[in-house]
Amino acid sequence: MSCVRSVMRYVWLLLACLAVTGVGYAPSLDAFWTSDDFAVLHLHQLAGSWIQCIAVPKGAPFFRPLMSASLCLDEGLFGRVPLAFRAHSVLLLALSAWGLGWLVAALTNRFAAGVAAAMFYAVCPLHHEAVSWVAARGHGLGAFFVVLMAVAALVWLRRGGIGWLAAALAAGACSLLAVEAAAPLVLCIPLAWAFLGEGTRGRRRGLGVAAVALLAAYATVRTVVIGGIGGYHAADGTNVHMLVSLGRMVRYTGLVLAHLLVPGPWCGAHGAWGASATAVATAANVALLVAVPWRPPALRLAAGVACLLFLSLCLAVTWARLDANLAGSRLLHLPLLVAAAGLGACFGGAWSADGWRRWLATAAVVVGIAAQLPLLRQVNGWWGEAGGLVQAMLAGIGSEARARGAHTVMVHGVPVKHHGAEVAGRGLEGAVILFVDPGLTLHVIPDPAAWQYVLSVHRAEGAEKEGVLVGEWRADERRWNWR
Repeated sequence: MSCVRSVMRYVWLLLACLAVTGVGYAPSLDAFWTSDDFAVLHLHQLAGSWIQCIAVPKGAPFFRPLMSASLCLDEGLFGRVPLAFRAHSVLLLALSAWGLGWLVAALTNRFAAGVAAAMFYAVCPLHHEAVSWVAARGHGLGAFFVVLMAVAALVWLRRGGIGWLAAALAAGACSLLAVEAAAPLVLCIPLAWAFLGEGTRGRRRGLGVAAVALLAAYATVRTVVIGGIGGYHAADGTNVHMLVSLGRMVRYTGLVLAHLLVPGPWCGAHGAWGASATAVATAANVALLVAVPWRPPALRLAAGVACLLFLSLCLAVTWARLDANLAGSRLLHLPLLVAAAGLGACFGGAWSADGWRRWLATAAVVVGIAAQLPLLRQVNGWWGEAGGLVQAMLAGIGSEARARGAHTVMVHGVPVKHHGAEVAGRGLEGAVILFVDPGLTLHVIPDPAAWQYVLSVHRAEGAEKEGVLVGEWRADERRWNWR
């Protein structure tokens, strides 16, 4: 009976994860494609087959074959239906949160601690890019397989069986093939289990050696396939993504912790938290910290979580430039596994203390998680609005090009972001090919000086007679101003 009750608890936890992620991401589920989504879809169209779609050419900016396979599967099963793609990403988030909940519960022997970690990870608004942006699917896949690796590794350390070690390494390999940002977590898992004293020394050593060998093999394959370990390069040839800086790593670790403690405008350039919501969420976080009995075991655990968060962020903060508001938060999708586990462990410590600490911690977690759900919906509402903007732009281009018989369109003022959501700064050319007219050529000209030159040529030579259409997007009116 107790076994059945234990299983049912995790069934209810899974249903809760599915419910909160479904409610939180509902505003963006059926939104139109945005930004790099069009580049992904266009590449799939050009590939012609699954093998060509998954293959990574030498010199490519990314090595993410598993992400490509995942997107190809969605397109093959459902066609170009944004709802199916985003539902897949939301499912990955819910399963990652559920697995994290099991993991924290197993480590703390407190099911309540697992629930707290799972719910925090499921509703954290910082996931919006990794989930609602289809082109960022790799981060969600990477997190899912990292959790599987951690679970399999923990079972192997506790029970033995070479099959569990093989499963852990297979999951780790899948996470690396989904997104390169998983690399620090693959290394952090054996470090975490060694820090917590899980398993025998021999098994811990074997897991660590296997993880290092896996990373070495990944680096070798990545170098052979795309010609290097780094990401894509700037116009002058410098490596944009591999900006390794110890000072930046320390600064962003502190920045992430500060934003988790005191929520601010962390979901985009304009933010979303009002003063009252910030005060409520901050008070809940402080209350949880007060409820924790900070004895040596808890202090040691907190120090370990901080160190693991620092290591997990090392590629996120050097692979691309995060701004002070944490825009580009898809890069935090994997490191937040560590933060959520730390929160669950804190709650588990307060729960074990009984008395006022348990009740204060429970109230703090419930209020803190509940305060994030409306923000998550608002942020995803931005993605829905961003999709609407793209549809309006494409409809305007299509109707005007047909009316004037244009074969080439040159535009300016295309928005890159709508609050924290991507719009069409990149990929609009592919969107025109896919959803307007394959024979229509679009040139997006973001530079104001270059745009003024285009306008001067247009006025002087009457380019409209040559089948060239020139227009500027009016953001306040949400329409094109055609010349």
